[in-house]
This record gives sequence, C-alpha cells and structure tokens, in this order.
Amino acid sequence: MNTVNPAVESFSIIPLARIVRTHGFPKLGVCIFKADLFHHDASLFKGRKKIFISLDSQELSFRPSEIQWQEVEVAAPISPQAGSFSNAKGILIPLKFPEDSLRNFLVGMPREAFPPLQNSFYIHDVLGMNIFDENQNLIGSIRGFEDNGVGTLRSVNFVIDRAGAKSFSVPVAWFSNSDIQNAISDRDFKICAEGIEQWFLDSPIPNDEN
Repeated sequence: MNTVNPAVESFSIIPLARIVRTHGFPKLGVCIFKADLFHHDASLFKGRKKIFISLDSQELSFRPSEIQWQEVEVAAPISPQAGSFSNAKGILIPLKFPEDSLRNFLVGMPREAFPPLQNSFYIHDVLGMNIFDENQNLIGSIRGFEDNGVGTLRSVNFVIDRAGAKSFSVPVAWFSNSDIQNAISDRDFKICAEGIEQWFLDSPIPNDEN
C-alpha cells in the first residue's frame, strides 16, 4: 500500500536517485524499477522496507523544497544494480506500481537516516546558502540542483536564484569542500566565490517565472 504523508516537510527528505526505467517484466503485480544514484553509494537502501518517492516526475533541474513525497513500502528487498551497495551506480527497487509509471520520479530518504561524514558533506545541507562575490556583494542563494546524469557529487550543479533576475547554475566543483563544510558547521550560510558573477553577466535577463 502506498502512503502519502502530507506532514512530511520537503527539506526533511533528501533526493538520492532518479528512476529511469523498469527492469525486466512485472511479476504478480510487482515491477522492478531501476534508479540511477546521484552519488555512487547505495548503503542507505540496504535492508530498507520503506522509501520516499516524489509524487510526480521531476526535470533535471529541481528544487527540493518544492517536491512532494509519498512514503512507499517496497515489495521485496532493494538490491544494487551491480556489485555491492557501497559502490553501486544504481539500485533495483521492487514496487507495486504499473510498469513505466515512475519514469523520472525521484527516490529519497529522511535526513536523519544519514550518518555523519568526515571530510565531505551532504549536498542537501547547502540549500538556502547565500552566494557572495569577491567583494562580498550578494549574488543569490542556492535553491536547487541540476542532475546531469554523471552520478558524482562534484558533477552536480547548484541552481542559484537571484531576486528579480534570471536563475543560473554553477558546478559544485567551483567551491572547495572546506569552504562548504565551514559554512555548514558555522551555520553562516555564506559562500564566497571569486569570479562567480562571470557565469551570468552575459545574460542578466529578468525572469518573471522566478
């Protein structure tokens, strides 16, 4: 049975994968869905009986705060697509959903399920951080991510919103791990990035949709 929990806050669920297709043929009403991971580690899915799936499909550029989630029971144990959970690029999720009904839906887990990290960070924790240029002028704030399908943390783009102007994206690799970790630990939510304004100076077009 699929359970939609309207009390779940969007920011409390972290998107970890995108469902790309079904795997094999349905059996007894159960389809196996293949999901590509945003980061090559599926350890959190091992032994899980419930996961969260977005209520609708998501574009490559998405804002986690705008995603609605449903809590879903898996029909059988989740397995890595190949190899072990610790280095998997994808996972296979048995669910009682119609074939191909979940293409481009996101798969997530609660933030509290994540263990502490050493010398790294969870990309979800930078949401809301402000971006400043080298002169400490506010450029915008991180409001979402772009998944470009590569499957590594450093290949994801931050989506930066600017008041009264066009949003733009910047690779996570633009920022050092230490700068991001310091901002997270200090709860300052400020990251200085020298020259970042070059990413949008050529097209500062107002966008009424933002």
